[in-house]
Amino acid sequence: MENLKQMWSREAFLGEETLLPELPAIGRSRQDSAVGGSLAPHEHAYAYEVVLIESGRLRWWVEKEEYTLAAGALFLTRPGEAHGAVDEVLEPSDIRWAQFRLDLKHAFGLSGSALRAFEERLNHSNRTGRATPSLRHHLKRLLMEHQRKDGRVELIRAHATCLVDDVADALSQPVSSAIDTRIKDALTFMRLNLEKDLSIEIVSQNVGLSPSWFHELFHRHTGMTAGAWLSRERVDKAKILLENHSLSITSIAHDIGFSSSQYFATVFKKQTGQTPREFRSRHVDSSKKERTHR
Repeated sequence: MENLKQMWSREAFLGEETLLPELPAIGRSRQDSAVGGSLAPHEHAYAYEVVLIESGRLRWWVEKEEYTLAAGALFLTRPGEAHGAVDEVLEPSDIRWAQFRLDLKHAFGLSGSALRAFEERLNHSNRTGRATPSLRHHLKRLLMEHQRKDGRVELIRAHATCLVDDVADALSQPVSSAIDTRIKDALTFMRLNLEKDLSIEIVSQNVGLSPSWFHELFHRHTGMTAGAWLSRERVDKAKILLENHSLSITSIAHDIGFSSSQYFATVFKKQTGQTPREFRSRHVDSSKKERTHR
């Protein structure tokens, strides 16, 4: 049985703690279980915000669009855009983020024309992209400098400037959906057999790969292990089934491959921050409100 103790660590530097007015926030958050009530709807009036998903998965929304982000993904919100986590739940993940303002005079020591050029690039870039080694380096160094008692302002300014440039470059690249056909086949196979007791040996054999090479390729393309991916898919399907009130929670657990309703509830809460019963109850309440307002 899994350990139910929730681990959540967060370190953030805000406002004057960042030493630069053009860098209003920088931080990191790590959680091995879902954290409910986090990332509620909000916006940053003047700041861009970039988030790097180091591991895990996040489901976020911006305005009317929803995004599912895996390890290695970048996510950008622009000034004034309403955004937050789907269902206000921060899923199991490890993320880093930074906010930066380009509307301030001489931000990062740059000229007005250079700042406008950055704004032009970011305002017409993709919303999501893939992190580069350089971008990771500058984001990590920014946090490291803030962890020092004598954070060096000039070094922070230099890393922040390079970070903004790297973000603009990364988000300007064409979005690629290319994935190894064997991993694509594996995903299809697992989706069609969620109710079965699938092992990495069974799935890898089905697509003609050794277990070790399958593990390597799967993590490279999805940012998670096959077991973690399968668990998420089962929980996602469970959410749909829980909206059908004629099905018992025990029946749903067995239908999607869990050995017991207790274990299902443990995994479900770890990923969503709610028990299956709480999720179903919340959905019922939401449905009633929608009917009331029609």
